[in-house]
Amino acid sequence: MRRFIGACAIAAAAATAGCGFWVERSPGNIETRYESAWARVEKIERLPVEERGQAHAVHVWVYDAGEDRLITASVPLWLVRKVAKHSLDEDLSVGDAPLQPKVKIEDLLGRGPGLVVQAESDRDRVLVWLD
Repeated sequence: MRRFIGACAIAAAAATAGCGFWVERSPGNIETRYESAWARVEKIERLPVEERGQAHAVHVWVYDAGEDRLITASVPLWLVRKVAKHSLDEDLSVGDAPLQPKVKIEDLLGRGPGLVVQAESDRDRVLVWLD
């Protein structure tokens, strides 16, 4: 019950904190939309690291061509830290196999604004950045 209340509190905070999560089926015009998202990343990447300042949000852009689905999310970093703290305090496992996170959330978030992940496979695309 305590976890449920905590999850509800986080969801309520996310709703009021500029957090967004969208799933679009048959989104159309994927190339243009990807180029627009990539332009946001390039704008950050062109700046010298020392001029980028602190990151305040994580943005995720995922296109699954097989499902013809676009998933986008923007989450404030304070919320990411709060959720990660609660979820990484527990043991992680898949079936009987324990998982060891290879990257600590603070290492990732401490890097500042810029590209985190860009991956493409066939027509699928993933783009994750901090700003």
